[in-house]
Amino acid sequence: MSTSSYGIRGFGQALGQKRKVEDEVHKYTSNIDKVKKWGYEYFYAAAPEVSQTDLAFQAAEEALNHAGITAEELDFIILAISEIPEYLYWDPACELQHRLGAHSSEAILFNQACSGGLMAFDTAAGKFAVHPDYQYGLVVTSNRNSEEYRNRVTYNSCFHSDGASAAVVQREHPHCRWVSTKIWSDGTYAPLFRYDWGGSTEPFNPVNLQHIHSFSPLAKVQVFFDADPVKLMEFIELLNKRIRLVTEQACEQEGIQLTDIRRIIYLHDNVKSMQEIAEIFEVDIDRTNAKLATQYGHMGVTDQLFDFKQYIESGELNRNDYVALIGIGNGMHWVCSLFQV
Repeated sequence: MSTSSYGIRGFGQALGQKRKVEDEVHKYTSNIDKVKKWGYEYFYAAAPEVSQTDLAFQAAEEALNHAGITAEELDFIILAISEIPEYLYWDPACELQHRLGAHSSEAILFNQACSGGLMAFDTAAGKFAVHPDYQYGLVVTSNRNSEEYRNRVTYNSCFHSDGASAAVVQREHPHCRWVSTKIWSDGTYAPLFRYDWGGSTEPFNPVNLQHIHSFSPLAKVQVFFDADPVKLMEFIELLNKRIRLVTEQACEQEGIQLTDIRRIIYLHDNVKSMQEIAEIFEVDIDRTNAKLATQYGHMGVTDQLFDFKQYIESGELNRNDYVALIGIGNGMHWVCSLFQV
C-alpha cells in the first residue's frame, strides 16, 4: 500500500441560518427575475457575530466526534478558506488549531478560492508520505461571505452562502479512500477577479471604499479580454476543457475511465452552469450535484466536501463507487480530487 494512502474516517459540517431565496432576494438586488433564473431555492447566512473561523471550528468538532478521536491525536490541520479572513497579518489555521486544542499538530492554510479545499487533499497525501509516523489529519473548508466587501448576490452569477465542512483523514483507512488529485494552474489569468485596492499596492482610502460593493468580477473579465466575444468564448471553452482534462488525468492514475465515476461533484453553480458541466462530462445532470446546489447556495470552498458528506450519509453512494470532486478557483486553478467510497 502507498505511503500516502488514506481515507476519510469522519465528516462534519456547519451552516448559517437557512433562508428562502424567494423571501430574501429583494434585500440584495432589484434584479429579482435574473436571480430566480439561477435556480437556487435556499441559501444560508451566518449571524453577524459568527465568523469564518467559528464555522470551521463547529465543522471540525463534529468531524472529530464522528471519527471518535480527540484533537490531541491530530498530526496536521489544513484549513481552506474562500473569503477574506477576519484579520490581517493573522493565520486562521493556527487559530483553529488553538481553539480545537490540537497543540501538537501542524497548521496549514489554503486560500485559492473555490479550489483550495480540493488542493488540500493532495497536501494531506504528501504529509502522510513524508511523515510515516503521522496517523490522523483534519481537512476543513470554510466560507463566510464578507458583507463589507461584497453583496452575496450581485458579485457574480451565484447566490453565496455561509457554511463549513470538515473531514478527519486517517492513514490506510479503507472508507472514502483518496485516490489522486490533479491540478492545473495558469497564472496568465491571475488578474481576473482581483481587487485592485485594499492590498499593499493600493490600500483602502475614502475614495475606493465607496466603490467596494460595485466591484464586478464579470465586468473585469470583459475588460481583460477587451470585450471581444471571440476571446471570451475561447476562455469559456478553455475553462470547460481543462476541468474535464484534470479529471481524466486523475482517473488515468487509478486506471479507470470517466464513465467509471459514479458522481461528479462540482461547486454550487447556477442551474445553467451545472447543466453545462453535465454536458462537458457527457452525463445526465442527476449524476452531478446540481440538485444540492439549488438547496444550499454557493458556499465557496466548502461545496464539494459538503456534498460528499451528504451523498455518503444518504446512501446515494455505495462501497467502491468512484467520486470526482472538481472545481475551478482564482489564480487560476483547475482541480480534481478523486475518491473511492
